[in-house]
Amino acid sequence: MAYLDYDMLSEGYDELYGGEQRAKHHHAVDRVREAVSRVCDAGCGTALLLETIRARLGPVEYVGFDTAANMLAKALLRADAFTHLVQADANHMPFRGKVFSHLFCLTVIHHLKPQQFIQEAQRTTTTKIIISQHKRLTPRLTDYPVEENETVDEIITISIHL
Repeated sequence: MAYLDYDMLSEGYDELYGGEQRAKHHHAVDRVREAVSRVCDAGCGTALLLETIRARLGPVEYVGFDTAANMLAKALLRADAFTHLVQADANHMPFRGKVFSHLFCLTVIHHLKPQQFIQEAQRTTTTKIIISQHKRLTPRLTDYPVEENETVDEIITISIHL
């Protein structure tokens, strides 16, 4: 199985993937139509999603977590007073139950145990879970009830309304 070392990629990640990631982020944040209190970004990387959240949702509390320390160091450069960053594994989230109104997991789930992650996401989230994954991996999430299912380029976005 191929493995990417995101600590090594951290320095140039935004330059390599920023354009395609921003398109996914806009599409995902557009799925938010409810009141937002605290947002979780599972596998936040450099916290690129934070830019879209700030532009479209305003100053909501943002909690980003990732396993890669160097990605979190880059994320810290984007952080503001409403930002919290944690080094953690998405399969074992270190958060109490129902603490987030919305949880995003964008192009990360293929690195996780999907069923375990979704159980953790449901445990920690009150309103909506928004997941994007590569289209070729779509069958991994077909067991879950979804509110909507839309595609952008080679990405499928699934919203689970709780």
